[in-house]
Amino acid sequence: MNKIGIFTKDIKLGTSLSKRLVNYNRKFLLLDKLEELDDSFRVAIIDLNEKDFRDESFIKGVSAKQNIYVIGIAKKVVKNENDHFKNLGCNMMISSVGIIRNISSILNEIL
Repeated sequence: MNKIGIFTKDIKLGTSLSKRLVNYNRKFLLLDKLEELDDSFRVAIIDLNEKDFRDESFIKGVSAKQNIYVIGIAKKVVKNENDHFKNLGCNMMISSVGIIRNISSILNEIL
């Protein structure tokens, strides 16, 4: 099964995503460090509202992993930031609310 790594320190966001992923029978882990992301992960969801996770080297490190799809999430997706994060390695940018509502269809499309 394809694992999903979630990088967030926001308890509410982490809980909401976790509940949705459990409901859709998806295997996932909440991660704190880049080193925890191994080759068994197919998707990485990065909370770009968190200072540690929006760091350029962090995003590039995640996207450098082999065969991983990187989803950047933010409270509000703004065009300039969207382009910036996509250039750093995010395959998709979506709002926090959007990912919670649409996680199943997004993952079905990716995986």
